[in-house]
Amino acid sequence: MKNSRLIQLLKTFPEEEINEFEKFLQSPLSGSRNYVIQFFRELKKQYPEFPEDKIDREKIFLKIYKNKDYKDSTVRSIVSNLIADAEHYLSYRNFRSNKPLQDYSLLTELRSRELHNYFDLKSKPILKHIKENKQFDFHDNLYDYLISLKIAEHYFIKERFKDVVEIVNIMNDNLLLFFTANTSTVLHFSDILKTFFPYKTDNYLEKNFLPNLNYDGFISSIGNDKSPEARYLKLNFNIYNILTDHSSHESFDRLKEIWIGSRDFLTDSARKAVFDLLGNFCLIHNRKKGTRYVKEFFELSKILLRDKLFLTNTKVMHINTFRQITLHCYMLNEIDWCEKFVKNYSKYLAEDVRQMLVDFTMADISFRKKDFQNALFYLSNVKELKIYLKLELKEMYIKVYYELGYTEQLYYAFDSFRHYLKNAPFLPNYILSAKNFLRYSTSLVNHKMKNDSDIEILRKEISGDLTVHNKNWLLEKADELCD
Repeated sequence: MKNSRLIQLLKTFPEEEINEFEKFLQSPLSGSRNYVIQFFRELKKQYPEFPEDKIDREKIFLKIYKNKDYKDSTVRSIVSNLIADAEHYLSYRNFRSNKPLQDYSLLTELRSRELHNYFDLKSKPILKHIKENKQFDFHDNLYDYLISLKIAEHYFIKERFKDVVEIVNIMNDNLLLFFTANTSTVLHFSDILKTFFPYKTDNYLEKNFLPNLNYDGFISSIGNDKSPEARYLKLNFNIYNILTDHSSHESFDRLKEIWIGSRDFLTDSARKAVFDLLGNFCLIHNRKKGTRYVKEFFELSKILLRDKLFLTNTKVMHINTFRQITLHCYMLNEIDWCEKFVKNYSKYLAEDVRQMLVDFTMADISFRKKDFQNALFYLSNVKELKIYLKLELKEMYIKVYYELGYTEQLYYAFDSFRHYLKNAPFLPNYILSAKNFLRYSTSLVNHKMKNDSDIEILRKEISGDLTVHNKNWLLEKADELCD
């Protein structure tokens, strides 16, 4: 069952889900045949790894069908049924956890069956919740709008026109909140695409509607309204501004101010999403001179950690979140703070990357403290590394060997790095920066060993190069050789 979609799915099931899935297969919801359930039970014996060498289709077939001749087509049919059942189960779990979708589906069914009194009974608490809920998310307003629309349609049929007026107001506000929030989401996707691809706008929203929308006038008309809805609309407006204009520093400041005070009207999921947008704005400006946005990201990250927003919709801290925080610590020379961060927050990393990332980060911290032997110790503990960190690992080895004066190991590291870069899976500019680091560090070593190059010329070349990794370290080493 190599590369089977069924195995791929089942491997993602925690123990609670794998057991619940078995019950699901036996329930009328699934309608699975007995032989499908038996097949699953045999597979389940290999949970959670499902090693290929221990899953024998023929043996499982014979356990189910006893003395019948093996038919691969029968097994393929069973596997296909199990895949469909697993997909059905995942949809069911998602539906079961989505209360607004359940409410909307129930009201739709009650109305289509013309159970008007029953509809009134069930819609009353749902509508009460919509009215009272003042914590917004970027997607939940869609369900609030759809549910309000369904109730408004019901009231029209019942000729309850006075009630319709109130519902229409709620319905329209939720539509507006959803639209403004998700316009920002669409623009965020476009923004990311333009970073990596020659993305061309080819939709009516971006080409025709938004350029002709008087968004500024609309927000100005809200004035000093402090209601949760008004604050949410202003938040979305400033998100819109920083996505359409990366030089809109005033919008960044206003968005940050709203975000810091947003705990009473934004869900944690929405707060995390806004942090990502603020952080991305900071990262864009971090490529330019100055440390303002490095400090901004650092301070925003403290709030992210304080409120544990990094655990929103997940049980672990994403490796990129961990890395970005440590990198900003380095840029601000907050080395002691970074060490405390690793100590206090590495426990939130996924188990399969935790020790690797701790050793890698502690090697970097030790290096910045000029404890090069300790840095080498931590580097030697790194056995498996995510592919996008392997390049940094090789660069760090070069820097550590240079500082320790380990010439033989250094030349070996140069050669290893040179071969690695030939097929490294990175963007061209990133590869160029790594190649330039290798070229300059090799020149520094050659000068140090043989004094065969003009160090002042080399330093000037490094200083003027805009595509080189570890530039400050290279300049520091060049200055040492100038003395």
